[in-house]
Formats: sequence, C-alpha cells, structure tokens
Amino acid sequence: MRQISLLFIACFLTIGIQAQSVPVLPTIESVIHHLRTITPKSGATLREEVSCTRETEFTWNSSKWDSTYQTITTVDDTNGKITVEVTTSEYDQADGFLVTEKIKVFGIVGDFDLESETVSYDSIHLFGPDQFTGDLIMIARIIPTYNGQGKVANQDTYFNTAFFGLPLGFVLFGVNLYYYDGSDFLIAEASKAVDLGSFALENGDSTTYTNNAAGQVLVERSWTWDTDLMAYDNIYRNTNTYVSLGGDLATVTYESWNGGTMAFEYNSQSAYTYSKPGLVSKEEIKTGAPGNWLTVQEITYTYDAQDRVTLTSYKNVNPNGSKTDANRETVKWDTPQGWTSESIYQSFTGGNWVNNDRTILEPCQPISSVKAPLATQALLNVWFDGSNQLNLTFAVNEQPRSLDLYDLQGRLSLKSDLRNGQNKIDGSALMPGMYMVRVTFADGRVAAKQVQKF
Repeated sequence: MRQISLLFIACFLTIGIQAQSVPVLPTIESVIHHLRTITPKSGATLREEVSCTRETEFTWNSSKWDSTYQTITTVDDTNGKITVEVTTSEYDQADGFLVTEKIKVFGIVGDFDLESETVSYDSIHLFGPDQFTGDLIMIARIIPTYNGQGKVANQDTYFNTAFFGLPLGFVLFGVNLYYYDGSDFLIAEASKAVDLGSFALENGDSTTYTNNAAGQVLVERSWTWDTDLMAYDNIYRNTNTYVSLGGDLATVTYESWNGGTMAFEYNSQSAYTYSKPGLVSKEEIKTGAPGNWLTVQEITYTYDAQDRVTLTSYKNVNPNGSKTDANRETVKWDTPQGWTSESIYQSFTGGNWVNNDRTILEPCQPISSVKAPLATQALLNVWFDGSNQLNLTFAVNEQPRSLDLYDLQGRLSLKSDLRNGQNKIDGSALMPGMYMVRVTFADGRVAAKQVQKF
C-alpha cells in the first residue's frame, strides 16, 4: 500500500505538471526518499537538513561526465504546509554553459508519514508553477476518508482546472477504495476513474491480497476492467513465501495472465538470502516453473557498519553454473546527514568496468530557508480607466521591466517595455473582455493579475 501511494503521488505530480506544459523534474524519488527518512520532524530541522543540498547526476560520454544539478533550494512549513522547491540545471561539460534550468515545487499538507503502512494525513496538496505567471498554484488534492479502525477506506483525487493561476475549481479525477478483513489487514483495493464527460465513476484496476496470520501477503492478484466485455480481466499474480511466520520474505513468484490460453504463466522467481534479519545479502533471479527453476542472475549486497548498502553487484549465471560480471553500483554515505553522498553505476563490457552514470549529493552554498515574498506582492493593482489606459501600481522600490498581456485563450495581445517607470499602457486597440497582465521585474521575478476591460 505504501509503494502504491508513493507511485500514485509521483504519477499525479507528473500528470498535473504536463497538463500545463511545465517542464517536469526528471525524478522526485531522491526528495521522497530523504523526506521518508526525516519525517515527521520539526520544520526547523527539516529546513536545516534539506534547504540546500545539491544532487548532481552524471552520464558518461566516452571521456567526460555530463551533469545535471538538482538543488533543493527552499523548504517552507508555513501554516502546517511543507513546500519543497527543487531546481534542476543541466550543463554542457565541454563548453561549461547552462543548457536548461527547471524549477519544480511540491507540497504536503497535514501529517504525512511516508514510513507508515497506514497513511495518516488529512490531505496532500501538490503544487507547480503556472506556465504564464510562474506563480505557485495547486495542481492536485488527494483526500482520504477513514473507516472505524482508522484505516483509509477511500482516497479521492482532484485536479485543479486553474488557468493563468486562477483556480476555476477542482474536478474529481479518480477514487481509490480500500478493504480490510476482521484482523484489520488490507485484503483488496480498487481504483475508479471519472468519466469527465458524464462524471460517472468507471471501474479501473483491482487488486486482492491473501494474508497469513501475521498479516504478510501470501498472494497478490490484480485485474483490470474490460469495458467491452463489462468484466474484469486478469493481469498478474504474485505468490510470496517467508522464512517464518512474521519473518523475512523468502521468495516471490511472478505470473502473468495469458489471454490466449486463459491461464497464468510463470515469468520468474526471486529468492532471497539474509545476512541477518531484515538484511538481504543475496537475491537470485530465476526463470522456468516450480520444480524446474533456473537461476539466470545473482545480485549480492555489501553493507557498512550502519547496515547501509555500499556495493550492489549483478552477475549473470550461465547454464553451466558459472557466473560473469554484468553491472555494479557503489555507494558512499554522508554519515552526519544520512544522505547518499555518491553512487556510481558501471557495466562490465569487454573485460573492463565501464562508467554509466554517477550521482553526487553534497551541500551547496548556504541560502536563506525563508522563502521570498511572492512576486504578486510587487504588483499591487491593475485596471483600465475610462480612456482605455491600462494602469499599474507597484510596491515601493520595485523595478518593473516588461509587460505581457494575454487573453483567456493564452494569446499574446499586447507587449510593452516598462524600463522608464511607465505605469500606463494604451489599451484602446484591445477588445472588451478579461485579460491576464504579466509583469517581469529586474530581478527576474514574475507577477500576474487579472484585469477586465469593459
């Protein structure tokens, strides 16, 4: 359930941003991973640990590393809302210039414990920059409803139909339903999508869980709704075994549904060996079927004194039982902060280890963890007077540089320079209607307000 929730959040963030043509951060996994290790904590501690950390992702290009810097620049916890802002800058290593720069923001409202199997929160709000104004707007809202045992019974997700930063209302996008048995173990979950034409709930995917007495999942099985046949079709079935009741996972057997034979077919099996409870030392990937499993890959893990992975080694297993190196990942840790300080992924090619990618996490230049006032506070008011002049007033000491005026279809209707203190623009050529004023200031900030011409 935890994994599904995190994936659900990540997908929603991506869908919401893409819907507004805003660049999407390559991944938010590093942010989620770190938040998982430090929440719940006080806002001051959160800011101290996260407010200025740079993650550099490198790809190996024959003789040099190309890099992307991903910097968590702001963490704010105003009024119980945690907002994390991440800036990604991609550089051309050879010429040393900036190629792209992207800003991504997401927020959490309520008590959101990413570690807990029982997700405990009042709502999650996801944020992103408006494509025209650059202002932070709410993209999606996820709201759970609880049953009598405090478990999430259903989870509704809404998208904001905001335009130019103006919220036009939240539309229900989908519903997740959760079912529990008498022992309070999750036994099923189902998703329902909303037909945005009729606003009716339509069946989606459904998953059932068979648990043992310790609440461990023995069988996980999923279906998807076939709208043509008005029936559920099988997708996959996973069967788990454990070293003991309540103990570690021993094997996971994967099966997928074959629509032609109308039966499950075995795909693979993962078998786990532990150096101590909870610490996997080896994973064997097998193909075949029960009674005839054949190991095709072996993954081994090396840990430090704090039980953190320092080396992951992948070896291919040949039919005769011999093993050949395939890939490996080495990891270094920043002990005081608990961040991964460096990881390098390599493949074994032509008898040599070849670099593929590299990630470095390090402190960046300290900055204020207090977020600057929104640029909209710099633009006080806009209005058309009786002579069709567009009037603008700005806060003291602000330096406006340019103005763009859009209609509500997103078309640029007027553009003007504001460098000489100009605060009146001739709008006589504009048709009556609603417009969005977008002002860019000398420091690069952007502010926007809506204005009506009668």
